Amino acid sequence: MPPTKFLLILAALALAGCVSAPKLEDMSLDPLTEGSAKTVRATFQTRFCQWTAPSHVRYRRAGTPSWVELEAPALASGDVKFYKTSTWEVPVRGSTDFKEGELYEIQWIIPYYGNAPLYGCHESRRPDAAVFARKFAVTPAFAIAPPASVSVAPGGNAKFDIAIDRSAGFNTPVNLVIAGLPPGITVVPPAGPIVGSSRTYTVSAAPTVAPGSYTATLTGQSPQRTNQSGTLSIVVAPVAAESAPPPVAPPPVAPPPIEKPAETTSPK
Repeated sequence: MPPTKFLLILAALALAGCVSAPKLEDMSLDPLTEGSAKTVRATFQTRFCQWTAPSHVRYRRAGTPSWVELEAPALASGDVKFYKTSTWEVPVRGSTDFKEGELYEIQWIIPYYGNAPLYGCHESRRPDAAVFARKFAVTPAFAIAPPASVSVAPGGNAKFDIAIDRSAGFNTPVNLVIAGLPPGITVVPPAGPIVGSSRTYTVSAAPTVAPGSYTATLTGQSPQRTNQSGTLSIVVAPVAAESAPPPVAPPPVAPPPIEKPAETTSPK
């Protein structure tokens, strides 16, 4: 290749690189569960040395005007050299602001330190920064998992377990409150913390409770987390009476023996 043509190609590549912003490879909010301490991460591919490190990161609840500024991100791995990738991260100090069911927007801003204008769309301008944004939905930290139903007889009681499905890293006790029970039906304990994955309860029905299906409301509470709800189904049914065993058939009677006729001898 002639040297002149080679230099022209290099010049064209340099000109393109001057206005080519970094490429976003990945962005994450970890973890997505409500209330947990969070870290924002992003991976970029550097396209030119005049687009280098992100200067700051910010977040807001989708649809609101105010942004919350985070501290300057730190380089976690990689390099910002030409066409190299680099991963950056920053802790989210306002983790308790992220509420379950809400959508949050996160922005990474990479300033432009060059002087070359951006050409295209019938205009020529010098960019100030490249802005990368994504939205993340926050999931609950826990969920209540009651049994499908609990059966108890009038005047009796039965034991059952209520479980708590916890997200990774969530170990805080969940205070469970059982309310809305009909008269004559009690659950012990009616309220109290579930420290681990489940707790055992006892349901009792008075002898006067009519057979049928009843429900109670379950509410799980934990600090800085959204309350979670569930339903406990209680079936009151009498104990089925034991049926009498079937009669035993008498043993079969053996038939009487068959007598052979006596042999007779004719006179000679």
